[in-house]
Amino acid sequence: MNKDELLQKLDATIAEAENWPVKGWKIEFGPYRNPICSLKEAEELPEEAHNRLEAINYWAIVKRTGEETVAYGKKARAALEAGDVDGAKKSVYFSMFKEKQLLERTTTWGPIFQALS
Repeated sequence: MNKDELLQKLDATIAEAENWPVKGWKIEFGPYRNPICSLKEAEELPEEAHNRLEAINYWAIVKRTGEETVAYGKKARAALEAGDVDGAKKSVYFSMFKEKQLLERTTTWGPIFQALS
């Protein structure tokens, strides 16, 4: 993959991570396994809804983690533009590590890390 293709892939990865709390993913909360699949969905639950606070907290963590991975993704982009593939890979690795704290498989940052390897 050439530099321009890597930059495009990195831009798409950054956009995906920015949208984690909006797009969300399937996740269930509590003993009744209530699906609450985005920050908006969690915030729109009635105050008395079971698992509302748990879901809001989880999706707030997702949002914050996404912001952190995006910051490192932008560092990776700058490094790649400067021709520092190793620096880009290190920044993407951190993003992948942060994503792995949320999900078992790093579906967002893992593929770009592999592309840089």
